Amino acid sequence: MSETPLAARKFPWRPVNPEIAGLLLAFLLVGLLYTWATPVLEASDEPHHFAFAEYVSRHRALPVQVPGEITPWAQEGSQPPLYYILVAALISAIDTSDLPEVMRPNPHAIVGDPSTINNHNRFLHDTPTPPLRGTVLAIHVARVFSLLLSCGSVCAVWLAAHELATLSEQHSRFLPFLAAGLVAFNPQFLFNSASVNNDNLITLLASLVIWQMLALLRSGLNARRSIVLALLLALAAVSKLSGLLLLAPVGLAALWLALQRGQRREFIRFVLLTALGLLVVAGPWYARNLALYGEFTGSQTMLDIFGRRPAPSLETLLTEEFRGLRFSYWGIFGAFNIFGPAFFYPVMDFVTLAGAAGLLRALWQARARRETLVPLSLLLFCVALFSIALVIWTLQTAASTGRLLFPVSAASSSLLALGLLRWRLPVRPVVFALGALAFLIPLVSIRPAYHRPLLVDELPVAATPTDLSFENIDLAGYVIPQGQVGPGDTLPVTLYWRPREQSDLNYSFFVHLQDEVGRILVRNYGFPGGGSLETTRWQPGVMVEDRWELPVPSDARGDLPLRVQIGWWKYPEDFTIPAKTRDGSLIDPVLLDAGSFSDGGAGEDLPLENAIWPLEYGKSIRLLAWEQDGPQITLLWEAIAPPAPDLQVFLHLLDDPVAGEADRMLAQGDNPPSIPTADWRTGERHLTQHRLMKAADVKPGEYRLFVGWYSMTQGWRLEADCPFNYCPLARIDYPFTQDGGS
Repeated sequence: MSETPLAARKFPWRPVNPEIAGLLLAFLLVGLLYTWATPVLEASDEPHHFAFAEYVSRHRALPVQVPGEITPWAQEGSQPPLYYILVAALISAIDTSDLPEVMRPNPHAIVGDPSTINNHNRFLHDTPTPPLRGTVLAIHVARVFSLLLSCGSVCAVWLAAHELATLSEQHSRFLPFLAAGLVAFNPQFLFNSASVNNDNLITLLASLVIWQMLALLRSGLNARRSIVLALLLALAAVSKLSGLLLLAPVGLAALWLALQRGQRREFIRFVLLTALGLLVVAGPWYARNLALYGEFTGSQTMLDIFGRRPAPSLETLLTEEFRGLRFSYWGIFGAFNIFGPAFFYPVMDFVTLAGAAGLLRALWQARARRETLVPLSLLLFCVALFSIALVIWTLQTAASTGRLLFPVSAASSSLLALGLLRWRLPVRPVVFALGALAFLIPLVSIRPAYHRPLLVDELPVAATPTDLSFENIDLAGYVIPQGQVGPGDTLPVTLYWRPREQSDLNYSFFVHLQDEVGRILVRNYGFPGGGSLETTRWQPGVMVEDRWELPVPSDARGDLPLRVQIGWWKYPEDFTIPAKTRDGSLIDPVLLDAGSFSDGGAGEDLPLENAIWPLEYGKSIRLLAWEQDGPQITLLWEAIAPPAPDLQVFLHLLDDPVAGEADRMLAQGDNPPSIPTADWRTGERHLTQHRLMKAADVKPGEYRLFVGWYSMTQGWRLEADCPFNYCPLARIDYPFTQDGGS
């Protein structure tokens, strides 16, 4: 019985395929959940993408990029315009004149740091779910459009994987479903799909190109497929610059067919059609760039606006940058400042490694089968090409974000699925598990990051009542656990505020964790509710439950009592609001007991008696421990980066502060390290020895000891997270324990 030639086989596609139809429906529903969970403009780069589209909608023209000029669309105004033109057409009938009111920045927002616990909101929102009108409605229209584009991407991945299964003659039933499921239920892909972002259009077009490229290998070059590919490539080139990369793998596929099947005439026709499509569809935008900026792509202008950086070292690329890329491919949300559940990342690392190992097995087994090896090689080439482009871009600016690899999802997910199937995984349970996890993440990670403070009727029984007031804001009480925390723990602080009057100013709040010396160990600040509630928006007489979390660093050492300092100030004017009791007495600072900290004996491994919560100087040196023997002080330092040369340590024993007067130095012990800092290497530890010499008359008592670094040649102090760049170390007794000539 003769075998049907591969090129003559009918593609097994039914008008409604139950698997892909169910997958798309689930993707749409979960995608809408991500839209609900993420307040408008809080998705990464969404403010810039929407502002670009809104400008096109109002002006019927593209913005002109001017480095140094601040615009709402920022660097995104240099992007190819197709996505923004389509969004502009959809929102053109909507009044977006309220955009400045919706785009009110949170001055304390922490953008780009997913380790942060508070201040996730980049913008200020009266409510996480405002009424659907004006700009808010326009953003949601654009989000739904993006979600529909991504539905097309999931479908295109299914089609591409089906072609790969047909070409490789293996896993034809399960490969498409698993590949599409890996994309549809990737939380980062869902999050990106539910936001205003041009990645959604280029991912659709690139996925269609990869599908058609595989179909090209199966059926050969013909006029219809050449026209389709030429149009898709042209649209991709005017959707994002990475769309130009698709010319290479598709061109190789067409060239291989021309050489292997003798389709030279068809190859020439394909090249001409592609060139014509690029010239007609994309040519005007590239010509505009040349006329305005003196370059075809506008990428250098984009870098001038976004900002360049020195190329990171190879070590940084392989560690920090790769970690960020790996995590953000599967899920870092908000303004790149919200992690998913901690267990999620090692699970997806395992899935990726298992797929890669299985893929290597598949490649080895296909080494002698050209009809299988060629499509696999082309898909690998697509992934490698986009990865290399990402590395090149990362060398110029901070760009290690996984979504930049989504355009080759049809290639990467098909290859990953093929590798996973080598381990005979149960496909449907795996996809269902991914879907369940993708469903939970907006509920447990994204939405809670933008929670509003609770309103309560009365102070809970567990709260400690107070009689403190900050002008027209009463602190009714607080709850701070009085137990012991250790490295890596989080100390919760709950404060109960009751405003007496409507405020006409937005006051900022700080909550610091500090030790008995007054050294600030953890800083946190922002508007109440972790940054979500402006004081101009809360109602007089209504009690607000304001929850903050103070993360204890995992490398903290020592044993010490803890206190929480709280206060209000006006940002950016920087004037503070004094705290008073009911009888009018001033309280400064306001300190609340917070239990204690213990490293559980971990600091005992250090050679000095007193392990401390590390003090960092100049992002290059940190103090780990200290020891006193009479007037003799020994300090243990660790280099965390190569420090500046010619640095010297200073120790100052200061009298207790007197309001309105400068600190009085009682004793001093400056000394350079025995090995000059120019010779310190990262990871090395060094001891410095200091003898405290009296600088003034000293009465017996307990005094504050401060430590810092300064340049012996230039006089400046090494930067530290302490006032005047010197930090309190401890309180010590005078006379010193031993009479060492003190």
